[in-house]
Amino acid sequence: MAATNGTPEHSVAPDATLCEQCQSYDLQQWFYPRDGRVLGQRAPDDMTHFEATSLAKRDLERCSFCKLLLDSMDLSSELSAIKLNNGLSSMWLSVEKVEYTATNRVNIYPARTVNATSDSDFLLHRRIIQDRLDLDLLTSWLRDCEECHQGTCVLPVRQGRAIAATRLIDVIAQRIVDVAKPVEYFALSYCWGNSQRSQTSLRLTRVNTLELHEGGALADDRDDLPLTIRDAMLLTGKLGRRYLWVDALCICQDDADDKLNQINQMDRIYKDASLTLVAAAGDDSWSGLPGLRSRAKRSHVSGSVQGINLLARPNRPEFRSAIARSGWAARAWTMQEHILSSRLLIFTAEEISWECDRAIWTEGLALENHNPHVKVDLVRATEFASKPAPGLSPLQRYRYLILSVSQRHLSYEEDRLNCMQGMLNVLENDFPGGFIWGLPVAVLDSSLLFANHQSQEAPFARVEHFPSWSWAGWKVQPNYTITSPYDVGFSNRPRNDMDILALLDHSGTRDATWIRKEVAWYCLDDSEMNWRPLDTALINVDGSFFYRSSKNKWEESDPARLFRITKARFFEAGVPYKHALAFWTQSVHLQVDRVKSERKESRGFGTSTSHAGLYTVRNAENRNICYLALTEAYRASQPDKLYFILLAHNRRFEKQYGPLMELMHVETKDAITYRVQGVRDCVIDVGMWKSFKPKWEFFSMA
Repeated sequence: MAATNGTPEHSVAPDATLCEQCQSYDLQQWFYPRDGRVLGQRAPDDMTHFEATSLAKRDLERCSFCKLLLDSMDLSSELSAIKLNNGLSSMWLSVEKVEYTATNRVNIYPARTVNATSDSDFLLHRRIIQDRLDLDLLTSWLRDCEECHQGTCVLPVRQGRAIAATRLIDVIAQRIVDVAKPVEYFALSYCWGNSQRSQTSLRLTRVNTLELHEGGALADDRDDLPLTIRDAMLLTGKLGRRYLWVDALCICQDDADDKLNQINQMDRIYKDASLTLVAAAGDDSWSGLPGLRSRAKRSHVSGSVQGINLLARPNRPEFRSAIARSGWAARAWTMQEHILSSRLLIFTAEEISWECDRAIWTEGLALENHNPHVKVDLVRATEFASKPAPGLSPLQRYRYLILSVSQRHLSYEEDRLNCMQGMLNVLENDFPGGFIWGLPVAVLDSSLLFANHQSQEAPFARVEHFPSWSWAGWKVQPNYTITSPYDVGFSNRPRNDMDILALLDHSGTRDATWIRKEVAWYCLDDSEMNWRPLDTALINVDGSFFYRSSKNKWEESDPARLFRITKARFFEAGVPYKHALAFWTQSVHLQVDRVKSERKESRGFGTSTSHAGLYTVRNAENRNICYLALTEAYRASQPDKLYFILLAHNRRFEKQYGPLMELMHVETKDAITYRVQGVRDCVIDVGMWKSFKPKWEFFSMA
């Protein structure tokens, strides 16, 4: 019978390399059902291959299948039995090592050796990963993307415009070069690390800049040149390229102006790179690129049985989770390097993978496919910590960005916005007016409505480098409110299964059309000598109740006098002037319970299904109108009534409740107002708000 789909010709002749029991197995039928379907005559479920008591009676050196199974198992603990089980498809067989206290599992796959690109006959087959990387495979990935993905992944070197990467490493001459015109280059994305060795590694400074421009200054045997950078230089040359961009050596680390200039160019530096090399195998710059020089002992075992190359691998997360669990994926700086790069070659301790805008390929699994009649569709968002899903609105991409960055690690909190400046640059095209302290000016009213998870209780830990009214000013992850950019799409309770599925979509509110302006906002201009109005161009003013009054009060209250007052207050308190957000709005003091709520019912909308553990805010009729998450110590230190200011109103639940006021819980110190937290699940319509007899006040927030 002729082989099909890359399958060896079928034969059931006795195999002298197998024991009597293994000769009874028809592995070719297990892996390649003769009817071509996934479901065929398969290995029976939970079939005991052998018990521990019979282990000594088996000639393991003679039986290649028994030896493969045992070699793939961790035998450090006492063995009870080895069992065979069906896999989910004909592509693999599950093998369990049953111990007296636990069960370990490996999977057996038909495999081929990594030596070139896969053709469609071997699509989705496993490949045996060698100790050294296969340069031909990496070259084929780069070539196939360049030839097949024109117009998406491959961008031509752009002539006639200012360049972003003004210094590069010449990997041939082993030195830093200044660049005056666009050239093709690779970029490196990696972790610097916090070890003593990493902190004292070679970096470009004003003192050594002339030295590092000399030929051979970055030789491979230089002791203080981190292994990851040396490996990236070596691989760049092996892949036929000459130039490499590395932040530690292409940005002058003790020149503040140079650092600021390059940080502001990160979007173009990584977008213009023809390939980004990702070092995700370790936590510092000395971890290297596994497989280039050597690689740790492989955790898989391979062998040939009944004419089929088999690969045994532990049943553990593979390249997807290996990337997501890496130190590289946990760092805030590397997120924009990942998102902004068109093509990435990612090195983990397990294997190497490729990601571009059109494909994901990996060493251990044949995913390369150029057959137009065959589609390989991998859901990128579930593969590993990756780029925003396609089709998101600008507001949804912004939400994805800040929520993801705020979960990642930073060595220096003052880099909270620097590490994402490149991505903000890309988003500026969608938000007129740009960003102020990480908030899009065009939807500022909505952006100020961030809250935090109800398990996080105020007062939160602050990041003093940033104002309290920005999400960047807090060490806790911003969460969603029902009408802000952080909204995850929750509305009323699900009525059926389709509604439940909709709740799983965490893409959030597509725009800010639910919000209406109620406040005219101002900040100091770049000179810090005048006020600058903040034009929230994408927030609707139609139907606003108080916006015109807010604007009129500003104009009638002598802005120059307010400017002098604000600067004096900030100077006395030692607060940077640029943190100031000034405005006129209404304020109230509302009664807040002294004991946390124990009620577990839902209001029917909002971000939580339970208000248990929160403090209830009440009106004069003792009706609960919103909730706060506070520590018991903080609540005990505060008066019965707490301070709230009006930010905007929303119309998301207009049919049910009418327009609802959006509030912020604040406190004042030295005549400067600070955010405490966003108010959760607020049900205050305009009539109730007016019944509070709110007071108009001028606020300078920091």
